[in-house]
Amino acid sequence: MEHAENHITVKPIISYPKEAEPGKTYLMTVNLQIDEKEFHWPYDEEEYAIYCMVETDLFSHEAIGEPVIVLNRFGGSYGAASFKLIPTLNRTE
Repeated sequence: MEHAENHITVKPIISYPKEAEPGKTYLMTVNLQIDEKEFHWPYDEEEYAIYCMVETDLFSHEAIGEPVIVLNRFGGSYGAASFKLIPTLNRTE
């Protein structure tokens, strides 16, 4: 079967606190799950890196390590990107 499209379908898996208090530190992780129904690795390389960033005024944030999720040709990732979150007092609505 020939695959005409050069992409894969992923589902984001994001873990974060449901409630937070200003001044306390929290962990947020982001990972990607590959849709295995019709999985086909379309890239020449064995790995594909996806860099993550956080954009919000509700938290100050800092990446823990490299903010990257590396997908591999076997249908998984090597782990989540992690971020330290600290809620701010200022909230824009």
